[in-house]
Amino acid sequence: MGQQVLLGIVKSWNIKGRPEYRGFTCGLCGRPLHRAWHHWLHSGGFRTPVHLCAKCQLAIPRIMVKLPVMIDRKTFGIKFSAETENIIKRIVKSWNTQEVPGYRPFSCDKCGRNVRKAWHTWHGMGPLLAELHFCRRCGRAMGIGAIR
Repeated sequence: MGQQVLLGIVKSWNIKGRPEYRGFTCGLCGRPLHRAWHHWLHSGGFRTPVHLCAKCQLAIPRIMVKLPVMIDRKTFGIKFSAETENIIKRIVKSWNTQEVPGYRPFSCDKCGRNVRKAWHTWHGMGPLLAELHFCRRCGRAMGIGAIR
C-alpha cells in the first residue's frame, strides 16, 4: 500500500494530544478490532502503524482519502518525563517501518504483550509525529495513565 494512501487515512483522524486508554479500531471505517492488517506510515511527518480491518484492506485500491490535518507541532501534545521521553524515542527508532503488512493482534510497543485495549499515545519528536500503544501496566509504569 502506498504511503500517500496511508497519509490520507491518517490525516482524516482526530488526533489527540492526550493519551487515551481504549480499544483498537480500523483506521479507515472505525470498526472495533481485535486483529488487523498493520501497515507503516513513515512519511509526511508521521510514523505510525495504520490498522485496517479485512474489509477495508480489500477496498484500499479504490479509496482516495485527502482530508487536511491541522496540528501545530510546536504546541501539540504533552510533556513526558525525561525517562518516558527516552523510552519513546528508543521505541520509535527501533521500528522497522519497511516491514511487510501482516494480519495480527495488537501489542504493547514497550513489552510486546498482546492487548485488546491500550494507551494510544501521540508524541511529537521535532518534525515527526509518532503514535505508540502501551498496555495498562507499561502506561502506568511510564506515568502515562496519570496524565489528565
